[in-house]
Amino acid sequence: MALHRCSNIDKLSIRLNLRLPNVTDLVICDWIQFAVQRQVRVLELEASGDISLTETMGHYKRRFMPPFNTPDLSSCGYNFPVLGKLLTFPLTNTSCFASLTSLKLVNFNIDDETMDYILSNCSFLERLYLKGGTGLRNLSVVNSPFLKYLTLGSCWDLKALKISGAKLVYFEYKGYRDHPRWMIDFCFENVPLLSEVIMDTSYFMSFLHRKEVHEVYSNQLEKVAMHISRPVRMTISFSFFLLLYL
Repeated sequence: MALHRCSNIDKLSIRLNLRLPNVTDLVICDWIQFAVQRQVRVLELEASGDISLTETMGHYKRRFMPPFNTPDLSSCGYNFPVLGKLLTFPLTNTSCFASLTSLKLVNFNIDDETMDYILSNCSFLERLYLKGGTGLRNLSVVNSPFLKYLTLGSCWDLKALKISGAKLVYFEYKGYRDHPRWMIDFCFENVPLLSEVIMDTSYFMSFLHRKEVHEVYSNQLEKVAMHISRPVRMTISFSFFLLLYL
C-alpha cells in the first residue's frame, strides 16, 4: 500500500483465504482505510477457503433446525469495520466511499448501522453484491439513486429487506432459508425499471403467496429465473404462468 502514490484508484479487489492466520481484522481495516483514502470506485472483498462457512453451513442449519444445536455463525468470515471505526478514517472527500460505484462483499460480517451509512453516502453506487457473513438483519436499500444491480446471497441473519430504486433493473436473492417459516420480509416500493429477478425457493414462495408485496413490479418483469436447492412441493397459479409469457 505504501508504494501506491496515486491519489485515487479505480478498482481494488482483494481475495483472502479464511484459513490464513496472519490476516486479522486490523489488516482488513487497513485495506479498507486505504480504499477510502484513494477514493476507490470499485471495491471487491472476498473471503473463501473454509467449506463450513459457505453454502454447506446453510444446508447444515436447514437439516438441524431448532431446538437442535446449530453451528455458531458469529465468526463467519472477516469483520467489516463498524461505523464508529469508519468515521475515524482521514477523509479526502466529504464522506467514506463517496466515489464508490460498485461494492462486493463475500463472507464479510457487517451490521445494519454500517451498511446504512455506506448506502446513504454512496450517491453513485450502481452495483451492490453481498454474499455470506453475519450481522445484517434489516437491509434498507432506499438511498441509492443510481443503483441498477442488487445481488444478495446467503446473508445468514437477514430477516427484512426493503428496496426502493428508480433505476434498479436487476435483483437476485439466493438465501439458505428456503423453509416457509424462515421466509424474510420483502418490501418493494419505487422500482419502475426492475425487469429481471433471480430467486431462490423462499423468494419464490413469497412471490406466490404474498402478491400484495410483489405486484408493484411483477407485471413489468421480462425475465424470471429460480434456484431450487432442494425438492419442494408447490402449487403454481395459472396467473403466474401468464405473467411469465406476457
